[in-house]
Amino acid sequence: MRRYAVLAALLALPAGRLRAQHAGQFEAGVFGGYTRYDAALGLAHKLGGGGRLGYFFGDAFGLEADVLFQPEYTVPTGGTPPSR
Repeated sequence: MRRYAVLAALLALPAGRLRAQHAGQFEAGVFGGYTRYDAALGLAHKLGGGGRLGYFFGDAFGLEADVLFQPEYTVPTGGTPPSR
């Protein structure tokens, strides 16, 4: 446990100026997601994916948006949820 605390402390230290991010620069990426629902909802756990787009207005200020896409669900309208 102490090892993780030391690692977290080192990662939290100021890294100085990041040369990879400049004003007027776009940043794009993709990611995967896995959603787990409570069994009471009767929904299956599903994989999804998404995209991320960001823009840096200044060297220290940027705006970023994420979108997650998941498969459609068929929700039962009554009765008890299906057992797994």
